[in-house]
Amino acid sequence: ALMLLTLPGMSFIYYGEEIGMRNVPIPPEYVQDPAAKGDPLRGLGRDPERTPMQWNPENNAGFTDGEKTWLPISSDYQERNVASQSEDPKSFLSLYRQLTKLRSESPALKQGSLKTVHTPARDVVGYVREMGEEKYLVLINFAGQESTCRVLETQRRLLVSSASGLSKAAETGEEIILGSHEAVLYRLL
Repeated sequence: ALMLLTLPGMSFIYYGEEIGMRNVPIPPEYVQDPAAKGDPLRGLGRDPERTPMQWNPENNAGFTDGEKTWLPISSDYQERNVASQSEDPKSFLSLYRQLTKLRSESPALKQGSLKTVHTPARDVVGYVREMGEEKYLVLINFAGQESTCRVLETQRRLLVSSASGLSKAAETGEEIILGSHEAVLYRLL
């Protein structure tokens, strides 16, 4: 999410992505997608990605008042839904809302230049988005464990972290320790 909403170009968010919806296994008798109807066991259909939006923890995930939905709903709908995540500042939805608001208000994130940043950490990608005086540093740890990287941009203020709200990243001057799969966005001062 942080990379998608800070890189140049159009950002496309597939429904449910903003709450972390997962693909749902579709039993053959529930297959709807014409591409899969002829051979549902080959997995050619799009149905696992097109299950009903999980709006709330109520019956049918709040998608319908009807008796059942056209495709099965994920078993985690009572925790992973819009209503529950709207109130949680550490949720996927809160992260997406924070990032989309920042992107919509920032000329640097909408139209600014992109410059890659050398991070000695093998699994950390870094770049700066800037336009005029407005500059942002993005660091993304693709490793399944902590990664330490050094960056020259030491005058910075943390704005967003993918690590459930506040960053788990430890900072000391040039050195930043990112948690497993953590992505951070800094405003450069």
